[in-house]
Amino acid sequence: MPSPKMCLVLSENWTMTSGRDLGRLVRWAREAEDAGFDSVMISEHIVLGPAANANGPMANPREYALPGNQDPATPWPSSLVLLSAIAAVTTRIRLVASAVIAPLRHPLLLARELGSLDLLSGGRLVVQPTVSWLEEEYAALGVPFRRRGDLLDEHLAAWRVLWRDTPASFAGEGRDDDGGTGLSAALRADRAAPGGANAPVIDEVGYDLVDMPGIALADTVFESLDHES
Repeated sequence: MPSPKMCLVLSENWTMTSGRDLGRLVRWAREAEDAGFDSVMISEHIVLGPAANANGPMANPREYALPGNQDPATPWPSSLVLLSAIAAVTTRIRLVASAVIAPLRHPLLLARELGSLDLLSGGRLVVQPTVSWLEEEYAALGVPFRRRGDLLDEHLAAWRVLWRDTPASFAGEGRDDDGGTGLSAALRADRAAPGGANAPVIDEVGYDLVDMPGIALADTVFESLDHES
């Protein structure tokens, strides 16, 4: 029987610590590694508006937040910045960038940031890309909410190329970057060559499982950990 795997969710712990005390979250992650946890997870929002709390606050503030019951004043520090700090003080624990809202960024920029974090952490990054549910978040950043699924498709197609080819090129709707990007393939540190293993990609929004060289992408962190064992 496989041993159980434990993931410490560091997002939305503001009943236990201030959202501005990021150093404490980093310490918790290091202590989680020492205690035998397999991974730490940090989710993200970039901005929240009034609709985020349309259903009112949760009766229990320690419950995991759901769409429509999130206080717009909730702090959401950058998950990738925070995971970078955690990478610097840990050696083994997996770093789960959960609910990365890919359509709110350019594919080239996000591919570089994720690739850099994966290399910094020695191949410990797990990415769970998503599209989010909050239309106000898209409006604030000038991104069409109704195209969020297509934009996520574009990200996944771009990442497949950018984490494999040097120089890399891809063509997306309205965002063409052909050759000479200067992006090196962001390989997982424990793989000798891209495509060395299959990693599951999110399927909640209709994606099939595909080969994704480089960084592990998963619909659940535990499924990804099973593939990496």
